[in-house]
Amino acid sequence: MRSFVFFSAFVATLSFSTFAQSSLTGTIRFTIDEVCPGAEVKLTGPQQFSALSNSDGTYSFNDLTVAGRYMLSAGFLGYETFYEEFEISDQQIQEASAMVIDHVFEEDTEMDDIIVQGWGKSGKPLEEEIVSVDVVNTQLIESNAIINASDAIERVPGIVIVDGQISVRGGGGYAYGTGSRVTLVIDDVPILTPERNEILWDFVPLETTDQIEVVKGSSSVQYGSSALNGIVHARTRWPERNSKAQTRIRTFSTFYDKAYQEDYRSAQWWQTPDTGNSFQSFPHSVGFSYYNGKHYAERNLDVVFGAFATTDQTHIVEEFNHRIRGSVRMRWTPEKFDRFNMQLSVLSMYRHRSNIFIWNGDSSEILMPLASYRVRYQYAMIDPVLTYYLGEKRNQKLQLISRFYLDKALNGIGNRNNESYQIYNDLRYFNEFGNIFSFVGGITNRQMIVRANALRGFFPDGTNTFRYGELSGYGNLDIKLDRLVINSGFRFESYIIDEPTAQLINDTSINSVADTLNPQGRFLFSKPVFSIGANYSLSKRSNLRISFGQSFRVPSIAERFVDQTVENTLRIRPNPTIRPEAGFSMEFGYKYHTTFKKTLNIYADAAIFYQSFTDMIEFQFGVDPTDTIPLGFQANNVNKARILGYELSLSSSGKIGKVPLNALIGYTYTFGGDASKNEEYNRLGPLIRDAFGAYHISNQEQADFQQVQRENSILYGILNYRWRHLLKADVNTGYGKWTAGFVYRYYSYLDRIDDVFTFESFSYTAALGRYRENRQFKGEHFLDLKTGINFNEKTSLSFVAQNVFNRFIVIRPGKANPPRTYTLQVTFEF
Repeated sequence: MRSFVFFSAFVATLSFSTFAQSSLTGTIRFTIDEVCPGAEVKLTGPQQFSALSNSDGTYSFNDLTVAGRYMLSAGFLGYETFYEEFEISDQQIQEASAMVIDHVFEEDTEMDDIIVQGWGKSGKPLEEEIVSVDVVNTQLIESNAIINASDAIERVPGIVIVDGQISVRGGGGYAYGTGSRVTLVIDDVPILTPERNEILWDFVPLETTDQIEVVKGSSSVQYGSSALNGIVHARTRWPERNSKAQTRIRTFSTFYDKAYQEDYRSAQWWQTPDTGNSFQSFPHSVGFSYYNGKHYAERNLDVVFGAFATTDQTHIVEEFNHRIRGSVRMRWTPEKFDRFNMQLSVLSMYRHRSNIFIWNGDSSEILMPLASYRVRYQYAMIDPVLTYYLGEKRNQKLQLISRFYLDKALNGIGNRNNESYQIYNDLRYFNEFGNIFSFVGGITNRQMIVRANALRGFFPDGTNTFRYGELSGYGNLDIKLDRLVINSGFRFESYIIDEPTAQLINDTSINSVADTLNPQGRFLFSKPVFSIGANYSLSKRSNLRISFGQSFRVPSIAERFVDQTVENTLRIRPNPTIRPEAGFSMEFGYKYHTTFKKTLNIYADAAIFYQSFTDMIEFQFGVDPTDTIPLGFQANNVNKARILGYELSLSSSGKIGKVPLNALIGYTYTFGGDASKNEEYNRLGPLIRDAFGAYHISNQEQADFQQVQRENSILYGILNYRWRHLLKADVNTGYGKWTAGFVYRYYSYLDRIDDVFTFESFSYTAALGRYRENRQFKGEHFLDLKTGINFNEKTSLSFVAQNVFNRFIVIRPGKANPPRTYTLQVTFEF
């Protein structure tokens, strides 16, 4: 590290002075030739000050009136924090000495704090967070040859992703394509589709992503409805602060082995010659990603380009997903008006895919769908961000964060001709009051328009357009008192719908409880929520945390109104009577953070969590004998859900000597109780009792319950589609030019599913029942192996084998997981 520390004393005779004080100034630079605006500079000691360096890299503290020992620190994301200790004497105070401390950053080649946003909207070190936050970095993504964000998030302890639907610590069941209980955030802006409120994992630009943060627990205070169970925040990267452009290209190819063991080998459709589309004649995935970033110092401009393309035919005979994605992101600060900053991001994607609902039957039909449909979609979003600093110290700023989003079906097949628009505006105010208080508050407005043929049947005039909006105000306060960090927040949010939709929802002929559901007419839902938490530093290496957060979720348009049939086999039924869900989560946790020989960063974490939800929405699969198409899906309320459990995790990044060691390991135990079936779960005592009692459930008790669902069984009150035990490990190491690692995942036996899967009258439902009988109440094990070689600093090759034992595994009911696959990836940097 190059540091320039200059101490100069300027003595002046103040004949009529009534007050003596010293000052401290300096300049922070990235390099000798390039200043660093926006560096966080703090002075601690008998007096405390903080500031951000100005556009010319300078800072100043002019009110030093107390002698003593001081510590100056200067930090900037991606660079090693600078510390300098010095002393100010009484004589220097009386003589009004002016001191100068300059610093030139070096890129942090060793360890630095992991900075996350967590519950707040301003960054803080990971160990100071008041909730559980896991970080997925680019090393994990690239070492596993991951091309979809959901595959990266699925590595995180306590996370289950089924058909794109994410559940955090058992906070969600099975919901196909509608109503996510977790909000996806890309660069500070939440994004869920307006029609279905689902996460578009394909839309996350992994090629430009720096890290992904997974916040566990209720987060509606921070990001509103649909953050009921947590947040997934993808933060894209900016280029390094030098004049060289950085370019990165990844190419990858995935191929599938024979289909499982001999019992299911007859399902291997790709061993039969195919006369159709050659790209769909065998399962495979081929594609590339591209990143280019450059910092233009002379213009104060950062520019990032990203591109991605793939053709993907899965192991299911008619399931494919072809995507083309492109993005550009710019950040500019005018030289003559450096308090102003402007960002602009544009992201667009074309996708052609098929949706699979359930397999066709057992044995040879296990990899053939009973029903599927193809869709072509165009997605786009434009994000302008304006930032204005209100003072020279840059501890106050206003931000206007906006987004224009659209998605449009391009094929127009049957009832699947739809389009959605969303305009999002968030006016935020940030203020740091010295080193103690920091506040973030703002007003958010979101307007959405949804047009879909599947909605047409509800309006007598044939209208197929829904319009609704959201208006909310929020505030979040951080207080830091020596070792204690306190965070509190509030939000009030209202959903407003257009008059035709209001009349529809309040029509008692189709909605028998309309008056109790929507007493405010056009106001579909309004609710205040509150959160509070604290983090106490027991030592420099260990922290205790506790948190409480309220949350809510408004049902999506699709959950209420979509009425759709698929190939006259399955029906997605509407449910206008569905109610909004609300709840809260609590957590008590302990985190230990240390470094090994300054080269290995280690985090160990333990947490106990409790979640309580009223009117939780579950997407249930069942039979309606009065319907001409009896088999189908419908969103329904589970009156009272109570979820209790604990989680242990360990993560590391860095090296031991010359050997890299990057790991993310975690075990989660979750007990989900349905208090509408077992009223005892309305009290915490019986829930704790059964949570301990259900840690191990014998095979005999499982068998007895599956035959006769006795109400006195502990399984009777368990929520559907929850895995009590989850164990995950992703470890990567190596030596010299070589890397190696493994991924292990364990899902315990799925205790309860929808009763329809026990029906023998349908071959496609009976197939799951027979599969579960064959498992004999055993869980599922996944093992992946990976290796690679770095030919030089700019070229590397990696190889990943997934499901190495080629086991037949079913995590999502009615759809088989892939057999053994092989992925080859080549990465170029220049």
